[in-house]
Amino acid sequence: MNSKKFFLNPNESDDLDRIGTKAFNLLGYTDFTPNYFVVSSELYQNWQIDEVLVSRSLSSQLTSLVAQIQRRGARAVIVRSSCTDETIKDRGKFLSLKCDANVDSIKDTIISIYEDFVAKTEQSGSVLALIIQDYKPPKLQGHLSNERRVGKEKDTWKIEKENVSSENIEVATIKAENKKTELDLSLRSCLNAHTLTKHLELTASIFTQLKDRFHLEWLWDGVNFWLLQIDIEKAQGDNSKPGSEWFKSLKSKKLRLGKGNDGWTPEVFESLGTSSTEWHKIECLRTFSKCDLDFWDIFILENEFIIEKLISGEIDIQLSSDLRRLIQSPITIRTDKKSEQEVLLPRSDTIFNFDEAVEFLIKTSKELASKGLKSGQFCFLIHHFVISRAGALAFSKPNIDKVRIDSTWGIVEGLYYHPHDSFELDVRKNKLHKKIRCKYKYIDVNEKGGWYSKKSGEVIDWRQSLTKRQIEKIAEQTRRIVEFLNKPATVMFFVNDSRSSLPEVLPWYYSIDEIPEKKTNSTEIFFSDKSELIETKSDFDGFKSFVEGKQQESKKFKIRLNLGTEIIRDIQLIEDISSFCVDHNIVVDIEGSILSHPYYVLSSNGVQVNCIDPLELNYNQREFYKLVRDEIPVIIQSNDESVRAVNVSPEILIQMLREKVVEEALEMYWSERNDELIEEAADVLEVLLGICRSFGIEFSEIMDIAKKKKERRGGFDKGVFLIASKENSLFEVVKDGSKNKLFSHSDSHQIDAKQSRIIKFFKSDGIENFKSLTEVSSFKLPYVNNYASKSHSFRYLLKDDDYKTVLVEYGEKDISIKFENENDWKNDSDQLNVFDS
Repeated sequence: MNSKKFFLNPNESDDLDRIGTKAFNLLGYTDFTPNYFVVSSELYQNWQIDEVLVSRSLSSQLTSLVAQIQRRGARAVIVRSSCTDETIKDRGKFLSLKCDANVDSIKDTIISIYEDFVAKTEQSGSVLALIIQDYKPPKLQGHLSNERRVGKEKDTWKIEKENVSSENIEVATIKAENKKTELDLSLRSCLNAHTLTKHLELTASIFTQLKDRFHLEWLWDGVNFWLLQIDIEKAQGDNSKPGSEWFKSLKSKKLRLGKGNDGWTPEVFESLGTSSTEWHKIECLRTFSKCDLDFWDIFILENEFIIEKLISGEIDIQLSSDLRRLIQSPITIRTDKKSEQEVLLPRSDTIFNFDEAVEFLIKTSKELASKGLKSGQFCFLIHHFVISRAGALAFSKPNIDKVRIDSTWGIVEGLYYHPHDSFELDVRKNKLHKKIRCKYKYIDVNEKGGWYSKKSGEVIDWRQSLTKRQIEKIAEQTRRIVEFLNKPATVMFFVNDSRSSLPEVLPWYYSIDEIPEKKTNSTEIFFSDKSELIETKSDFDGFKSFVEGKQQESKKFKIRLNLGTEIIRDIQLIEDISSFCVDHNIVVDIEGSILSHPYYVLSSNGVQVNCIDPLELNYNQREFYKLVRDEIPVIIQSNDESVRAVNVSPEILIQMLREKVVEEALEMYWSERNDELIEEAADVLEVLLGICRSFGIEFSEIMDIAKKKKERRGGFDKGVFLIASKENSLFEVVKDGSKNKLFSHSDSHQIDAKQSRIIKFFKSDGIENFKSLTEVSSFKLPYVNNYASKSHSFRYLLKDDDYKTVLVEYGEKDISIKFENENDWKNDSDQLNVFDS
């Protein structure tokens, strides 16, 4: 066995190949980490050579180290993997296990981690060091990260705190102060949760000063704040444009992009106009044509005789001729079925030559036939390969003005599991809500036309994947399709590269599956969710075995689904994952679009799906709290708005009708045109009719009373404006021949209809009367304003147990009175605080 020292104290070696990435990143921070020592990578290499020998020798080598651990009072340790080529993207990939602080338990844990590492890195050549660290029972634990996906700027940090006893997770995003600060031992001592928050913010400020971005794992044991792990994020991606490898390859191979059939008439392929079968994907193109939208030329192989030959492994001579003509430019071959619409049917990668095309046609024909499909029940759709700069999925409903759009760079299938941008556009109001995420990876096309997961790079990861014009085009075309179908639909779009000479926005396919609304939540938790990452089929198989082995436990499991490009369209795998998750009550976290087919399959099968970093639509809630006409809620709902309304009791209704007649009278007062005045007069009449119905009387009874009053006191026909009255003295009354002149013509020019008085709805004996009203946040009082063309506002400060502000705003039709807390106004530089000393 190698005679090198295998067990190292912290800072004893800075050789990355010996101590691994995790131990290397902790160098210089050992004062802030629980006590640990490192098991060097040479021990793992020796174990690979002779497992038995290393296992036997471990006991004696661990004895003195375990004694040190026990002398410190630690009853348990954490054994952490520290791979020598581990990066931030591998976080959580390799095992870290807690065990008792004794020789046998630590030895068994080391061997278990070695065995797991071999299974995960077979033939990779990676080697493993370990960290054996004193276990600190946490009260709170979590993550502190300024990774690029958290925020575009380096000073943006995400804090996640997990309460260990309740498993509740708090999430916050902060802006760290980028000022000169250094770590000192005072940071470690932490006696309460408030101090912990300050420590986390200070730690973020310290690490913001460094050139890299970081992900930190921490815990608080009720007495001390500890750093457990420090991962460093390195620059990702080469910043090349989507499709760069593909276009470079085309240029080097001197290939051209196909642009349709160029007037050529195929021998066996049908076109959109000649196909006699109602294939769903062809119906999509026909719909696009009927909606006067651009679409890509497609060639349909539906001849049953020729497909029968393919099933038997033969290629028809006429098909061969057509294929050789098409293959002059790269092509893609897709499939469709006669039965219900199906999205993830077999498709080829980009095909460059005749032999590849024949191989795919024969192999796929046999595969579909083996599943019971006859030659007339499926077809092949062939088109020249389309490279897109971005892909989008858009959803809308008939008679609704809003369109939801999700988009990302590269191939549209990237929306299945990858981070993306989300938009909701109100077409009528031209109002856009959006959520721009860090698209740190996407699916691109390599030089051979194959799909691969590409790192974005800092040039485009935070850049919006669709321009405003493209969003509007996609929304407009989606609305056309949905109104034509008269059904909700999700439409797939290619957003094309200017180098391809294709239309900028190209619809490709639509689905009329409704988005399932149940079984769906959203979460802003990036790190503390303890979910198992599923990228491959073997990942899922291993997870299944693990869960089935824990069936006696009541633990709730969670997975994060992010399938690789080789299985991204494997619909059977998605169905299997759905069934397993439903059977075992497993939650699925997904970064993909809620418009994608995998999301539809998961949700419609009853899986609890968490959408990570959701689009929050901050539509303002309009509050009315007033009596309205009976059909108003129905009208509001018909415009796709939610409504909260109740039916009030007859007693309350009478009081509200009294208030309503004043409101409608004021509306009538402010009418500027005669037709508006008549409209508002009709509203006043309707309120009066409502009052009659509430009292159980006929309107004719009111008319009778009005008639009698008019007979006694007159009507309002002559425009009599009473200026004043004064009681006369005895001598003035009895003057012979004197008569009081009722109307003065000279006074008439002084009357101005706008010179009316304010209608007072409440009296105040002083500002203290406001205190009883401060339990509500705001209310409005109708009034007639002499200065209706202006709006005034001012503040009063009330000094009570705390400070409050009364904000009074005079509008045209009402007075708005709002009560604000101190925090709402204390930073207002224009506000004079009369209580300042």
